[in-house]
Amino acid sequence: MNSKIIPAEIAAQIPRRTDTDIDTDFAELVSSLVGVAIRRQIWLLFFDEGDCPMPLIVPYADLDVDPSEEEIAKYAALACGIARTTGAAGIVLTWERPGGAALDDSERRLLRAISAGIAAGGVTVRAVFVSHDHGVAHVAEESS
Repeated sequence: MNSKIIPAEIAAQIPRRTDTDIDTDFAELVSSLVGVAIRRQIWLLFFDEGDCPMPLIVPYADLDVDPSEEEIAKYAALACGIARTTGAAGIVLTWERPGGAALDDSERRLLRAISAGIAAGGVTVRAVFVSHDHGVAHVAEESS
């Protein structure tokens, strides 16, 4: 496996404007920042208005195993509040958890609900990734 780490100073200067860019270049950045799964949590990575990653990464490990709609709404509001406070134009979600790259139905529902809540709060969800035992994988929109 050929691994490549992009320093934050360089990554912040690389705009990611297309799905292809997110699938390839940004996956490498997410991989270098989040890495392989250690525990169950969600990471928020923020983009500025120029589609460059901001120097802010927020892990959140306090979600219940099967969160209520209220808990998801609170989490989405928190994510949107951080985005507004920092001037972020978009968010990338990364779902970290031990196991393989494939998502189960409850994980897909969770990621869809969080993404929908963030979008309803007026912040764009640029992409969703899963950090698993062997690396990081992009979650296709129809899968999340």
